[in-house]
Amino acid sequence: MPVARVFGRDTKTYFGVLLDDNNRKPIARLWFNRARKYLGVFDEDKVETRIPLEHVEDIYQHAERIRRTVRRYLDAAGTPAFADRLSSATLDGGADKELS
Repeated sequence: MPVARVFGRDTKTYFGVLLDDNNRKPIARLWFNRARKYLGVFDEDKVETRIPLEHVEDIYQHAERIRRTVRRYLDAAGTPAFADRLSSATLDGGADKELS
């Protein structure tokens, strides 16, 4: 999946990571405006779970949950070929230009 499909949107309370700049396709939320930092991840019903983070780098521990969220959107859109090829390189700190 091209990284160009991933967008960030800053709000007063969190930073949203969206697929296709569509607020109906949230990938994750970063809740960094308070003393305690959280990563918001979404299940198949788009219900958010906030995970406390000690360090920003702790996000990498939740990469597979983030990948599953993206796969669900791609599968729902009928693009399983992209979903099957999602690479761990980008979400694991790689500098890839594409999730392929």
